[in-house]
Amino acid sequence: MVSHILTVRAGKVLTKLDSTPPRQKGVKNVHQGCSDIELFSPSGVYRIALTSGESFEVYSDMETFGGPWTVIQNRYDGSEDFKRKWANYKKGFGDLNGEFWIGNDAIHALTQTGSVLRIELETFTNITAFAEYSDFKIAGESDSYRLSVTGFSGNVSHDAMEYHNGEWFSTTDEGRSAHCASSSLGAWWYSSYHHTNLNGNYTTEYWNTGSESHVSWKGFPESEVSVPLKKTRMMIRPTHGEMPEDSEIRLNMDDPFKLNEEEEENGQGDTTVGDDDTDHKEKEPNVNDEFYD
Repeated sequence: MVSHILTVRAGKVLTKLDSTPPRQKGVKNVHQGCSDIELFSPSGVYRIALTSGESFEVYSDMETFGGPWTVIQNRYDGSEDFKRKWANYKKGFGDLNGEFWIGNDAIHALTQTGSVLRIELETFTNITAFAEYSDFKIAGESDSYRLSVTGFSGNVSHDAMEYHNGEWFSTTDEGRSAHCASSSLGAWWYSSYHHTNLNGNYTTEYWNTGSESHVSWKGFPESEVSVPLKKTRMMIRPTHGEMPEDSEIRLNMDDPFKLNEEEEENGQGDTTVGDDDTDHKEKEPNVNDEFYD
């Protein structure tokens, strides 16, 4: 289970990220476990407090198999501009209930004890795939958030992150590969090029395979082709957070990434946050709400 964070349910929370995300001092009841999130709690925005004392808000996916997962990146409609500067990627930007990047400082803090990374992809023709990495972490800002990612598995044919392993993070205004960030219209762990560009330019021209700047994953959905992607989501959990064999969570084996219909009908798959359902019904759904439909 999640042993290096405390997750405390937030009622009414500010979910809009900016250059100075909220920090809370004196968080009480810090436990080394995830017992503060009850089984079948809804996906949504929670406040977490690390044992280091750092505290910030995250979007927690409580439904996808193997979780709970902390979502660090979410894209599905291009409403958020991801062509941002170093300072923006350092602290994070966007809306935790919409499109966002959680921030490199937060990712660094969350991955220091070792984390599993899960990446979900979907094309404009509704083809889906995922990749998982059993060992993921990034360095701090002093080492330009250098990437360490190994242990590939999943149903996507090409391990696009292998090319970026060991690289330093770059944006258009800073980093060892700022020139590549500029031509790729994004920010990433670029080398001289990229095999995946998940923070790149969002376009609905899904037939355009000739641009190096669009959101893409090399070899998906077809070999040696990079098509613009409609949805991407990156999320992490501790490496020691595997679900126990005797877990009481029952899965729909036709679709193992969702709870079964009986649990959803009982409200255990509800993804609303807070007490006011009206506001959330009007929001664009999170990728996970329809990712495997």
